[in-house]
Amino acid sequence: MRSTDLHEQIRTLRRAFLVMHSPTDNTVGIANASEIFRAARHPRSFVSLEGADHLLTGRNQARRAARIISAWADPYLGG
Repeated sequence: MRSTDLHEQIRTLRRAFLVMHSPTDNTVGIANASEIFRAARHPRSFVSLEGADHLLTGRNQARRAARIISAWADPYLGG
């Protein structure tokens, strides 16, 4: 994974892209999330998961993230 150019992989993905990040995430900083978001092409979205930790271990954090992902992905899913 260290030898993979993730920036280039993200930049050339040609898919809708969702970045989710919590301002209180102590594992991945906002600079990393911002860099990922900037690398992605449109359509792209950035969602702040206020109050969540990196692994979404708090009460209802994963459920909240799942609802957000579902609503965000709906327009991109054929069916």
